[in-house]
Amino acid sequence: MKTIIPWFHVVTLTLGLAFALSCGGGQTPSPEASASKDSAAANPEVKNNQVPPSPQPKTGTTVIAETEESEPFPPADSSAAGPSSSPEPKSKGKKKKVMDNKSFDTPLVTMADGAVQANEIVFSTRNLPAISSDGDEVVVDYQTEDGARGNLNLRLITLAVKTGRVTHEEAVLLPDEYDDMAYGDDPEIKTALVDKVKKRLDKANAYLARQKWVPMDNVVIDYTREDRTDANEEPPPQEIHVAGFSVSWVQPRLTIKDEGDKVVESREFREWLARQHCVDPEDVGPKSPKCKKLCVNHSFINQAAVDIEKTVLLVRVAYMGTDICWEPDGEYHVIRLK
Repeated sequence: MKTIIPWFHVVTLTLGLAFALSCGGGQTPSPEASASKDSAAANPEVKNNQVPPSPQPKTGTTVIAETEESEPFPPADSSAAGPSSSPEPKSKGKKKKVMDNKSFDTPLVTMADGAVQANEIVFSTRNLPAISSDGDEVVVDYQTEDGARGNLNLRLITLAVKTGRVTHEEAVLLPDEYDDMAYGDDPEIKTALVDKVKKRLDKANAYLARQKWVPMDNVVIDYTREDRTDANEEPPPQEIHVAGFSVSWVQPRLTIKDEGDKVVESREFREWLARQHCVDPEDVGPKSPKCKKLCVNHSFINQAAVDIEKTVLLVRVAYMGTDICWEPDGEYHVIRLK
């Protein structure tokens, strides 16, 4: 009995065959595959037996096995797989976030919330002092001693490594302004001051973000007034260790040694010393025979920072003082090591 196949079935089968040949690259089934089909037809217990895929996929195709516990695209085992011209698969999941190192290295100055309610301003700094990526400038947060008052204040100053001079300054809070916060009773005045400081901080941080800065290894020496004796008494020699360097200060000589105890810098800086003046009476010179009390503010180092790669040292020289011989504000100095 003949089976009559409608013409549209023939067309459908023809198109299906053409599609299968195009997907298979026009390859003729292997003898093993034909044998497998014959075996499946002869053996009714074998069901849904499929032709195994070719061991080597076509160029330009990639098969990726993925489980919930495995990485989306685990690295290939170079010992098991040979060279392949197939392109690397592209991840279809979330893109891996690339962290910008600059955002971590950029110095930042912030102010704590609640200043008006607490009647005080608290600053925090990050990655300061720092040196520019080209090694030409150093930026540091600078707070003066403010003489007898000792009012809180803050400035950002940038020093040129070559000359040591201040090339840029951002005032955040001035000593005179802090009187309103510490001793005033008007909350509106305090709020206005806080708002002013916030705007200055935004401006200062914008300046810091304009270029790449590298944080310096920094050591701050806690040398309080109680640790000092008389301003006229010369302090003992200092030796500070920072990033493998030892920094010794016996005024007016600064000596710097490396890890191997080799002297890399040793010279006098008399310009760092405070000017002597008469305090009793105040209207005569320090060498006048009428001067009964001479004010001599001996110096010490209370901060040192270094960048080993660019061989730059930053030191802050501060001064001793008494109730009648107030210490002048400390100063930062930058040195290019030999």
